[in-house]
Amino acid sequence: MDPKFRGVPQVLGWIRGLWELIFLREFESKQEAFNFELYLKKLRNKAYIRTTYSECFISGCGAVR
Repeated sequence: MDPKFRGVPQVLGWIRGLWELIFLREFESKQEAFNFELYLKKLRNKAYIRTTYSECFISGCGAVR
């Protein structure tokens, strides 16, 4: 996926490295997706997120432990 389509300046792609997709879920709008992302970041409870949203994680991904 091209960084400019994610709303991230292209320069960050090479500074932070490549992104790995670990979570996939459909939303009705970009705002709804953004709100959900903020919700997950505020939770900071990885065990709860893994169990509650386990069907949204892409299997075989090395980033999810």
